[in-house]
Amino acid sequence: MRFSFGLAALALSGLLATTNLAHAQKTKSAPFSYLPEQGEDRYNQRVPQKTLALADGSGFIILAHQSGSAYAVERYDADLKKQWSTTMPVAPGETVEAFGHSAEQAWVVVHHADENGQNLTAQVFSLSGGQKGAPVVLVSAPASDRRPSVRLSPDGNRLLAFRYVTREAQVLTLEGTLYDQKLSKILDRSYNFKDQGDFFSPNVLLANDGTQYVTLLGDG
Repeated sequence: MRFSFGLAALALSGLLATTNLAHAQKTKSAPFSYLPEQGEDRYNQRVPQKTLALADGSGFIILAHQSGSAYAVERYDADLKKQWSTTMPVAPGETVEAFGHSAEQAWVVVHHADENGQNLTAQVFSLSGGQKGAPVVLVSAPASDRRPSVRLSPDGNRLLAFRYVTREAQVLTLEGTLYDQKLSKILDRSYNFKDQGDFFSPNVLLANDGTQYVTLLGDG
């Protein structure tokens, strides 16, 4: 089953004096489709935002799921006219992990896993014309390790990819690499939790300047 959605530009008009509620009037729309994923995660909640506005106000980009083996990145202008659409094949054992953009390019991060190992790879798309660049392997890990993760800064100028080093269920360290807006490596980073003792779950937040904030969630 294929779900169809409408993208709408909304113009706010009128305020009710007594309730201060705004009325929205749909002025334009453009249809697009997203084929549900196979399995329990029907809409790929690892990528909660599949429509991203461009910072200069020129439009937005969309991550569309076309088939079981292909996604597409599409750009629309401010008038909801499609500027380009570029297909990205996804092989068996691969899932889309993240979707973001900087001022010049869009990124789709794909997780690949097989018996030999796993990795996160970024596929790059030029925002100007949709041309695909060479894929960039962000982080690799043994097949038996926990699934690696990626964080994008709010403005798209920094990307952090990291893997977990564990002993049984306990996280000992995170081994990460920070990238700039062109996916050039800035630095490698290690977060050491060996002295934390109790079981916990770490989370990493990435600021626009590349600063990393690590939070630890544990019992008690």
